[in-house]
Amino acid sequence: MAIDSVLPAPAALRRSILGLAVAAIVLGAAPAQVADAATVLAHSASVSERNALIVEVRVALSRAARVFVEYDHPQAGRYRTAPSEPGAAHTIPLVRLRPETTYDYTIFLVD
Repeated sequence: MAIDSVLPAPAALRRSILGLAVAAIVLGAAPAQVADAATVLAHSASVSERNALIVEVRVALSRAARVFVEYDHPQAGRYRTAPSEPGAAHTIPLVRLRPETTYDYTIFLVD
């Protein structure tokens, strides 16, 4: 299962601190393959209120599972978060971001 979306940052953030447009791809077991597999119900990304160079990816799942996120930029490199604890709702911080840079991220479910 794959879900593609683009979330542009607010114009004020784009101009002042972090030009962020993130493209998300969500990967997990397809329901047809595993009848009881967790699925993504919703996901979003936003700049952290505490630090403009951290983006928080929020993920809601149909049932408890672990989640990790890979994110990259051709010049900034590729990063992977640590897997979360099992749960149906997750907030995953993306760190080491560069200002005025666009990153792609992929959400992985570990079921």
